[in-house]
Amino acid sequence: MTSRTAVRSEENSRPAAPGARRRRLTAAIGLTGTVLSLTGCSMFSPPQVLAPYDPSDGVSASAGDVLIRNALVVAADAHRPGVLSAFISNTGDRPALITVSDGSGAPPFGSVTVAPGQRVTVGSTSNDSDDRSLPSPAGGSIEAAPPEPAWVQLPDVPVLPGLTIPLTFTIDGHRVPVDNVPVKLPCFAYRTLRPTPPAGATGSASTPQPVQCQPTTGEVGPDA
Repeated sequence: MTSRTAVRSEENSRPAAPGARRRRLTAAIGLTGTVLSLTGCSMFSPPQVLAPYDPSDGVSASAGDVLIRNALVVAADAHRPGVLSAFISNTGDRPALITVSDGSGAPPFGSVTVAPGQRVTVGSTSNDSDDRSLPSPAGGSIEAAPPEPAWVQLPDVPVLPGLTIPLTFTIDGHRVPVDNVPVKLPCFAYRTLRPTPPAGATGSASTPQPVQCQPTTGEVGPDA
């Protein structure tokens, strides 16, 4: 019995064959490389949660108690009139005056006044929102009246839909330039934003231009 135990102990103490050692070393190197590559991905790629973005078609801006959300311009073509679409809220205790311009020093396209604790939907002619929650300075939300309608029209949009233009929002004297305001076609959710001001609004009227919002029957895309 003692001799068999001694034989097994001697076999277990023998060094591994060169081929086995190479296989174990290769596996260890491969595992280390995988761990390092995964670590490198997270090291050189900053967490997306830290990069602010606008979860909507438009862009955002703010100054003090005034928040501008989902700002974009709707136009049928380049060098045609356009309509500003945006949502503006005022969580302060004083009225806020917001003017919209191209930032060149030319007269503004229009202005909007937002009462304390109220909201305005720019590009709307009716109170068509059921959401009455308004962010409060202390966190949470407060109840507010339905958004008031407002209309701001651009006399000439210099780029095609799908591109962006710079706009400057002046909020109670504070200039807030926004360089990448998207230009959208008057289609789908924006189909009612045609550059014809409602009664009493300022801005140049424009004859509605036919817009094709989707491919016609039988049309083939360029990649087909």
